[in-house]
Amino acid sequence: MTRPTPNPGMFRRRHISGIPARSTQNNPASHAFPNNVIPRGDHRRFALVDAGILFSLGASTRINGATLFQELYEDRAATTDAVRDEVRLKARATNAEPRGIQPAAVKARNFFLNSARLGIQELPMSQELAARLQVVHDQLRSYEAARRKPGAQVHGLTKKHAGEATLIVAALQRTNSVLLTNDAGASYVADRQNPNIPSRHFGHLLRELLCHAWGSIQPDDVVADYAAACLISGIPDEAKPSASTSYFSCSRDASSDKCTVCDQN
Repeated sequence: MTRPTPNPGMFRRRHISGIPARSTQNNPASHAFPNNVIPRGDHRRFALVDAGILFSLGASTRINGATLFQELYEDRAATTDAVRDEVRLKARATNAEPRGIQPAAVKARNFFLNSARLGIQELPMSQELAARLQVVHDQLRSYEAARRKPGAQVHGLTKKHAGEATLIVAALQRTNSVLLTNDAGASYVADRQNPNIPSRHFGHLLRELLCHAWGSIQPDDVVADYAAACLISGIPDEAKPSASTSYFSCSRDASSDKCTVCDQN
């Protein structure tokens, strides 16, 4: 008998209690994206990829980010059924918001999912895993509710954040993983579940791609693709680089092939 795969329908329709009121002050722990990431990244880690990253790669047309990602990560990355379904849903929605996300979703679907270039991380069903999924999903919803503007309308809470929840639980099943997401709540909850699971947003990933393709792509094109990604996938303002032009630059020395930033230790 085939075991069911964890999916958004698993999450119970229950009321979340104990959600703190939205603060009028800036929350210093609004995300868990670090600001001291080594530009070339840590290639020993296995990447679990959220929909926002796939949309951003789909929108990365100046440097062909999807192809560069595949070259760099190969079989070192995967996503989950719930994220795959989210990408396919956006790809079919011709009136999807924000503007520009639908063609980016089509590119991500065709390049990564339909081709099976990006694997699907299976979550073996068990009562323990279902309970962990529920806890993580509730934390993601609570995070959003605590920061929601008063009077804002929210729809589809049962399915919302299902992708992030499955990715976080998948990361908890692995050792030495990294969560690739643009979602502040996902980074926060992943860190709360296990501080040893780092989160990286698309800005971090673009720096990795720039380092990987050193000399063959231009920083100006990287900056342009970063700006396009920000229009369709919400990297939190607090985590964005203060100056894109200087952030997306490579400090590798051509004579020694050493980077003054990455190889300083």
